[in-house]
Amino acid sequence: MTAPDGPACDYLLVVGPGRSGSEFLYRRLKGHPAFAFPEIKEGYYYRSPRAFRKARARSDGRVLVDVANLGYRDAALAPGVRALRARGVRVLLVVLLRDHRERARSMIAFRRSRGEFSALLGARRLEKAVVRDRLTRGRLLALYALDADVLALCFDALTADVAATLDCLAALCGVAPFAPAAETGAVNEAVRARVPPLAVAGKLAALALRRLGLRRTLQRLKDSRRLRALLFAPLDGADAAPSLSEASARVLAESWRECRATVAEASERPRPGVFLRRARGAGA
Repeated sequence: MTAPDGPACDYLLVVGPGRSGSEFLYRRLKGHPAFAFPEIKEGYYYRSPRAFRKARARSDGRVLVDVANLGYRDAALAPGVRALRARGVRVLLVVLLRDHRERARSMIAFRRSRGEFSALLGARRLEKAVVRDRLTRGRLLALYALDADVLALCFDALTADVAATLDCLAALCGVAPFAPAAETGAVNEAVRARVPPLAVAGKLAALALRRLGLRRTLQRLKDSRRLRALLFAPLDGADAAPSLSEASARVLAESWRECRATVAEASERPRPGVFLRRARGAGA
């Protein structure tokens, strides 16, 4: 459902980094009738005006959702959002925040559990890659420089007070509150590949389907609980939280403090763990 005059935004763009609750948020948004996922969760529609117009046409007046985990470090994000805003598109940018050390441990376990290539290079190189991909103060400032509303959601808010956090998001989008939660799974479910080579093959198949343009088929496969149960099993607690080197832990702790300070300085806080910065440009 939407408000009588329609939703208050056209494009809800969620950026990562990964293991900060994006999959959980995707499942909840997909269950709300006012939000549309025309093809695939990670549409990156801002990269192409043609792709955006096509996706908007399929959304039937609902809020177009794009969960682009890597958008926060995508050079195409800023010019893409500016081009959309110049065309009058109302953009709400949702930035997911999670303590950098917790997120790093979760991402390391995630990549190891699936036998991903970065994990095969060794623990030290994997840790360096995860630290390098963190959300930094500079990347945050680049997001806040965009002429768009920016809503920062802390991982703890999604975990501890899901209903109130999502209803705050719904109010900003001008749509009805979320219905009582259906079963959507836990935030950042810890799983492991039953047979790592199969998980790697699945990832390659996903890349092939995306290149062939079979995005809706790919998303149906990714959403299939039966397929997930076939490929993945619960991850043991001991494996779910790998340790970090002291050097990496220090870098991540300092970077997290900088990010929290940046968000707090740039935003209002409508509720705990939720930070809002309204667009300053005309027509926002």
